[in-house]
Amino acid sequence: MTNLKPQLLSSTSDLPILPAFDFYLVRHGESEANVRQVAAGGGLDSPLTETGIGQAKALAAAIHNLPVKPSRIYHSPQIRAKHTAGYINEFLNLDMTEMDNLKEHMFGDWEEISWVELRALAERGENPPNGETYQEFAERIGGALHEIFKTPHAAPPMLVAHGGVFKSIPRLYGHRLEAVGNCALYHFQPSSGNAAFPWTMTSYAPCPETGLVKKLIDLI
Repeated sequence: MTNLKPQLLSSTSDLPILPAFDFYLVRHGESEANVRQVAAGGGLDSPLTETGIGQAKALAAAIHNLPVKPSRIYHSPQIRAKHTAGYINEFLNLDMTEMDNLKEHMFGDWEEISWVELRALAERGENPPNGETYQEFAERIGGALHEIFKTPHAAPPMLVAHGGVFKSIPRLYGHRLEAVGNCALYHFQPSSGNAAFPWTMTSYAPCPETGLVKKLIDLI
């Protein structure tokens, strides 16, 4: 397993917002902080619950039903994402790379406040004291994607990270994404059909009858 250190994408960069390659993105399974309904950003290493482990194993068992298999796994170093990636890789047996830049939003003084309070602060346009602004976080995730795609991939890589990482991608284009469930799996594919958000997002969820349930995701 290799490790990639942080690289921030400058807002003045001549690079495109995101590189035009497709990739899978998985949110970690249920964590102890999720159960307590408190903010767990990049500064809080909250482990998976037994339910979260079960979610990761269920997704892992269904991943062979994907129409295109992932080529490599990149994951956040935080234990909830790292362990989710490990369970998934028991079925895929891929090379894995740990990336500091895939950590959750650094919430600073907002770590462990309630999600109700966090949402209220965010809706007022506030940023976490002693943490990252929402824009800085989104640019960090953009930088991670550019770093990943410096290396050619034979098939879409899979990123295993956090709910905030999901939301940061539309934010780079001025859009919002609703809440993302634990162990959600999305396929991001470049699309020329919408210049304002040139991506198609498809979710996949484990299903006992069909293996995976497929659904197109809309933005706000």
